[in-house]
Amino acid sequence: MSEPTVFFDIIQRRRNRNGASFCCGAGSIHRREAIFDAALKRKAADAAQLSKRYGSTGLQTAANSLTLEPYRFHVSEDIYTSILLHSDAERKWKSVYHPQAEARMLSPWSMRAWATQRLKYAGGTFDIMLRDNPLFKSGMPWRTKLHYASTFWSYLTALWTPVLLLAPAFSLLTGLAPVRAYSTEFFLHFLPMVVLGELAMLAACKGYGIGGGRALAISTLHIQLRALWLVLNGKRPKFPPTPKTPGAGAGYRFIWPNILLLAGLALSGITGAALALTGSEHHSSSLLVVNLFWLSWNMFLVSRITFAAGWKPLLNAPSPKQALPPKELSNA
Repeated sequence: MSEPTVFFDIIQRRRNRNGASFCCGAGSIHRREAIFDAALKRKAADAAQLSKRYGSTGLQTAANSLTLEPYRFHVSEDIYTSILLHSDAERKWKSVYHPQAEARMLSPWSMRAWATQRLKYAGGTFDIMLRDNPLFKSGMPWRTKLHYASTFWSYLTALWTPVLLLAPAFSLLTGLAPVRAYSTEFFLHFLPMVVLGELAMLAACKGYGIGGGRALAISTLHIQLRALWLVLNGKRPKFPPTPKTPGAGAGYRFIWPNILLLAGLALSGITGAALALTGSEHHSSSLLVVNLFWLSWNMFLVSRITFAAGWKPLLNAPSPKQALPPKELSNA
């Protein structure tokens, strides 16, 4: 589920039309003039603030204490640095994503590495969005702002995804449906919209599979909510290094919220079916069938990560460097 093809081959390349592809990880090349020019401007602005507040003494203190940050010191220093460069109204720096592989990096090899990486991603994005949001600053072109807004929006889905996950369980337990009736007229309007939406998504993604990404979004829901809670409580995201070695064991302790959610959904399905079979006036056959189908689909998405948690590395498996062909190893 960590397959990055859609992000790199679709999202990043389409940002090129506005020069807004952002740095993601270590596989990037920056123009030295751009990063140092931006760093000097930031230092000068900080020094001016200190001078305004404390006078000449503050200016002297600034000269001695302020550091030059070619790359912004942050848990998400990659996207943060890109934001600062794209916000330079004077130089109007642009970035371009090159689809050729110039560097090889590893996906997580253990549940600990996976959870650590996802918490950093979510925490860093929420911290930028809430504390230094480029959407409310001048200097960045509005089209570039829209690209960053889509990034923030993708993480904000953690706020309403629980509603979609729990809606069928709620209906099965209470007999209350989100629509007046599951009639033929309803499905004649609803199903074409769903099918056309899926076809449009597949066309936009060049036919790449999107199921893994959806399952990953569901699997990381509790991590994203935790990251948002930490940032809202004023805690700065930390930058622990992601483990680079295969690991097994203790994987399920990183996804216990997913397991509890699975158990709760299953219990709601059993309860709803029992109520319908015992003649509950609120549990019609159409409500039962539709919501059990919806519930089963949600449970399938939630359960995907449990298979990853049970993964064990092969005995005598090659190390990450040994697994690379000689040519790729030399370019890594």
